[in-house]
This record gives sequence, structure tokens and C-alpha cells, in this order.
Amino acid sequence: MGKKSKKKNKRRLKKTMSIRNAANRQSPAPRVEVSKDLMPQGGNEDRRLLTTMTKEIYMLARLHYDLLDSEKIHRVFLKLRCMQHDPFRDRWVWLYKAEAKRLKFKGTYKDIPIERRPIVLGAFFFRNNREMVLDLNSFDRAIKAVVFFDKYLPRKAAKVKDITFLNKFHDGSKGFIPKHQDYFDKGLEVINDLKRVTSTIENPMEKINAAYPRMMEEFQKSIPEVERMPIHFYEDGISSLKGRLSLREIIAIQHWQGNSDYSFNNVFEEILPLIPPLPKPEE
Repeated sequence: MGKKSKKKNKRRLKKTMSIRNAANRQSPAPRVEVSKDLMPQGGNEDRRLLTTMTKEIYMLARLHYDLLDSEKIHRVFLKLRCMQHDPFRDRWVWLYKAEAKRLKFKGTYKDIPIERRPIVLGAFFFRNNREMVLDLNSFDRAIKAVVFFDKYLPRKAAKVKDITFLNKFHDGSKGFIPKHQDYFDKGLEVINDLKRVTSTIENPMEKINAAYPRMMEEFQKSIPEVERMPIHFYEDGISSLKGRLSLREIIAIQHWQGNSDYSFNNVFEEILPLIPPLPKPEE
């Protein structure tokens, strides 16, 4: 190795250690808080639906980012007042304060007891040199996180790619708080990516005809407990992710209320009459 390469590597190592030391000087992060809300139980009055401190239903989600420049991401996190390094768990926590305080959830910021502020909205973990993940405790937080961090994280440094999520509500009366590692670090089902399947088809009607059989096949299946799917945020915006997560929340509500056989097919049967027919192509 030449002298120039050695000096370059030495500067890079020094720069990385400087970033980590600056992060470690921050105080330890607050812990994630949850609460228990009432909701129709399907005949079981002893259960209490587990929710977050901002009143969303507690549904685990994980955003997957392609990591292109970890040093730049660390520098951005250091500048954001809503980000705080937690050296004990080697993570960066996203706090409900400063820049993030403008986000609106079902529960307001004022609903959170003063002694519990700032609560943790999510936590970033660097899995390796190519991937980082953001763990969140609700679908709404996942949706808002995609848009929020796109404003601050340069796309040349990190790009959101996939989302993994748990299709399940939780009973808070048992005192057990589910964690991401309990579900997401095991085997999971990757759903069919209709966008990838139809990517080579240009004609809109042909694209719909190609996607329809696969959609119907998915609708017939029971919803898996854990799924991972692409987000397509840079192509489609956030509305596509919102729609897909909303469908799964509808199914989870039905399962929580005792309708365990409720599936995509039931949702499809209910919403199909509400969809206006496609206009006929001009001859």
C-alpha cells in the first residue's frame, strides 16, 4: 500500500471516529412508550388494544434503506435535533421533538405527559455497510417517516427500498410489549411485486390484464403474519404505501374482532362496487 493510500485511510478512520465520539457524547435516549386503548373486542372484554403514546394502533414496521454513504448519514443525524445517538444499543433514535414535532398523529403532542417527553418515534440501526433499517411501532409512523427523512437524507447517501411489517394487533392487558426482533429477524413472506411483473408492459390495459390474475390470487390467500414488500416511493410517491398498509389494517381490525377468516378477498368484494368503471378506449 502506498503512502497516499495509507494517509487517505488514516484520515477516513479519524473522521469516522470523530463522528462516533461526537454522537456518544449525547445523553442516553429515552425509552419507547406505549399505552392501552379500548376497542371492540369481539366478545372478550378483558383485552386492551395496545397503542402508542401518539394513539396509533401498535403495529410493528421496519423500513429498509440502501446505504450508500454512511458517513454522510451520520453527519445528517448529528445536525438534526430530533435525532439522538444511543451508544448502549448502537442505534440512532428518532425523537418526537424539534423538526419532528410538526408531524401530526392521531394523538397530539400535548396529549403526551410532560414527564415522558420526548418519546421515541423510531430507531435506526446500521445492519452493515450497505443497509440500515428504521424500526417503528405503527403504520402511520412508517408512512410519515418515509416522507420526513426524504427531506433530510440525501438520496445519494441512502434510499428507502422496502418495508417489513407485522399484520397483527396486540393485547396490552398481558403486559407483553412485542419487539421487532421477535418477528422480523426470522423467516418472512415476500409478496409478489406487481410493479416488477408488469414493468415491461407499456399498454395500460395490457398492464391491468396482466396484473389482475396475480391480484386475485393474492386476494384468495390468508394474510401472512409478516410481510416484506417494495415501497416504490420515488416512482409512485407515498400514496401507494398508504393504500397497501390501510388494507392490511382493515383486515387486522377484523381479525382482532374475531373474524379470523377475513381476507383480501372480503375487502375486495366490499370496495369493488365503489370503484367506477374504466373508460372505454376510443376507436
